[in-house]
Amino acid sequence: MKAFKTEQLAKNIFGDRFVAEFRDEAVRQRDFTNSFWRQLAVILISIMIIQWVGPYVVLWGTNLVARPLLPGF
Repeated sequence: MKAFKTEQLAKNIFGDRFVAEFRDEAVRQRDFTNSFWRQLAVILISIMIIQWVGPYVVLWGTNLVARPLLPGF
């Protein structure tokens, strides 16, 4: 019921053609975006990069020292 109301609202705002094209694109990308392991890998690698580079970028040009949260970074 809730999905139907959301779809009707989208059709009222964007039009039938947009909703149909959006649905087709979502089906086309389903296998690419639904990979749990791919999403987990992206999240973990992003956290590692932020921990490694982040403190130096934020404090660039200052005399402050940052201590990263993860040991070894």
